[in-house]
Amino acid sequence: MLLRPDQTLYNFVCCKHVVQKRSLLVMLTMLAVAGLVLPASAQSDSDLTIVYLDVGQGDSTIIRMPNGKAMLIDGGEREQTQTILNMAADLGIKEFDVVVATHPHADHIGGLIGVFDVFPVGRVLDSGQFHTTKTFEDYLTAIEENKIPYAMARDGDTIDLDPTVELRVLNPPATLPFGSHDPDQFNNNSVVVKLAYGEFTAIFPGDIEQATEKRLAGSDIDVDVLLASHHGSRYSNTAPYLAAASPEAMIIYSGADNTYGYPHEETLERISNLEPILFRTDLDGHIKLVANQTHYRIETSATDKTVVVPEFQDLVVVSLLPIAAIIVTRRFSAWRS
Repeated sequence: MLLRPDQTLYNFVCCKHVVQKRSLLVMLTMLAVAGLVLPASAQSDSDLTIVYLDVGQGDSTIIRMPNGKAMLIDGGEREQTQTILNMAADLGIKEFDVVVATHPHADHIGGLIGVFDVFPVGRVLDSGQFHTTKTFEDYLTAIEENKIPYAMARDGDTIDLDPTVELRVLNPPATLPFGSHDPDQFNNNSVVVKLAYGEFTAIFPGDIEQATEKRLAGSDIDVDVLLASHHGSRYSNTAPYLAAASPEAMIIYSGADNTYGYPHEETLERISNLEPILFRTDLDGHIKLVANQTHYRIETSATDKTVVVPEFQDLVVVSLLPIAAIIVTRRFSAWRS
């Protein structure tokens, strides 16, 4: 794979084991780059594909399972329906077997309304929280009029779509009653899903804040890829939660020049302390992740970045050049000075 000069620094190969076990090692060596990096065009029907959609100031994630079944988590605002449908077509998805609405805010459920009206949906899972907005009323009406099966998601539930992919619900707690209406807790009661495919893991947290992050930090949330909570809000993405997740890569959903100032600088600093590879929809556009049993690859639409993360222990390729590569570990204090 030939790299343009502006691509070079964004083509990484990294390993979490190095972050935990080593300090600084820099070595220049000649190697066959093709042996480490899968060309971006190569993709198998058995791969797991996740697309973090650029839907402006909102969330929307499409997950295509290795067996072809698909799940949609959130839908952004109303005007983002076509963005979802276009990506579904690009991925060859003809039905969303499951749609998860993490919580009843418009920037998460608005785009789902149009999807329900024009696209086959197998069932809808949400937090069971009720809102008084017109958007939420239209969301419920679209589910009812299109006769889509509906259920609440609760901690401990599993979503069975593919025998090779584990989808486990981590939140909201089982004690949350159906029809709960507490706007102050809408975010903390977001549906949180943890995905595992072979050695690859990821978490989709909705807009959870400090209280829920504290509870989750005490459980097994160590993952390869973490979606930042609540668009990178300072009131989420707490240091203990991020440390417990210990991600190799993080994704932030935020709209360009949004009025909330997302992602907040405090959050970016906390993330920087962990040194994951960071992607942002406001900068990178659509973010596509493809995983198989040996590695995963992340590509961006707006900035044309490519990141390949293989299951190689003790090895990190920070800059891939046509002839040589710099092999380093990732927990490096000297590198930043």
